[in-house]
Amino acid sequence: KEVQFTIRKGKAVDLQIQGQPLEPDATYYLAMPDYIANGGDDCGFLRDLPREETGVLIRDILIQQVKATTYNNSYTQAFLSGRILKGD
Repeated sequence: KEVQFTIRKGKAVDLQIQGQPLEPDATYYLAMPDYIANGGDDCGFLRDLPREETGVLIRDILIQQVKATTYNNSYTQAFLSGRILKGD
């Protein structure tokens, strides 16, 4: 559901999944834009990892959500969640 970490000296530290410390031997599944999964935005380390292509684009999910909330006279609000923090 939620990944949170701090970037300290150019590295991710204090990584948590749903508020729990990362377990080195566990298997985790993450959804991400194909741009990132294909190494964009300095994420080349993801390029060769195993992945499952769903054919669903996160962009399309977001568009669908905005359309649904607009149709229901509601709104979509963005907020800063503090999932990625900058350390010393």
